[in-house]
Amino acid sequence: PVIGGNADATVEVILNDETGYLVEPTSIEAIVISASRLLGDEALRRRMGQAAVIHVQKTFGFHKFMEGLACYLSELPGLVGTDERLEPSAAPGSR
Repeated sequence: PVIGGNADATVEVILNDETGYLVEPTSIEAIVISASRLLGDEALRRRMGQAAVIHVQKTFGFHKFMEGLACYLSELPGLVGTDERLEPSAAPGSR
């Protein structure tokens, strides 16, 4: 589990109260309270840590990357998702 500032892309990575804590970046009190909760509760740390691994794998893992890449490539004309195939002689750099 982590403690992160409630700003920018951090909110996409940290699920508040599930994979860590989102706090106001300038609030020392919120950081101390969140750290105290984590330091004082081993079961909470384990639960949040396991949830974080699952969240990161599901949201940012290799399979998610491949899904995005396949989607991108399917939008390119004549490469993926059509009946056209690149013949070895037509492959880039084969001439």
